Amino acid sequence: MSEQSQEMVLIEQGPEPQQSPSSDRIIIAVTPLLVNATTLGQMLGLSKSSIHKMDNNGELGPVPVKLGGRRLWRTEEISRWVMAGCLGRSKWMDSAEGREAQGRTRKSEW
Repeated sequence: MSEQSQEMVLIEQGPEPQQSPSSDRIIIAVTPLLVNATTLGQMLGLSKSSIHKMDNNGELGPVPVKLGGRRLWRTEEISRWVMAGCLGRSKWMDSAEGREAQGRTRKSEW
């Protein structure tokens, strides 16, 4: 493979790069920063409707962000929430992990 024909895409983090069998491009998997309810449900083994119910009744700790009329969840915050034991929203928001994930260090900031 010559340097002139090699095209490389640089992405934040992901699994080891793999050589595409049909070209000189290197393919790198991308972990999304935000996911919708369908994708979040797949990540957690729940249905889209279960995600919305849990969000509406406060069982889902992380608060979605609204972007372009869509409700999206931060994947990093979801990971922290799962590691913390899937706390309900009020306990999650009171926890240091929840405040840090939301970018707040003190309760008075929310």
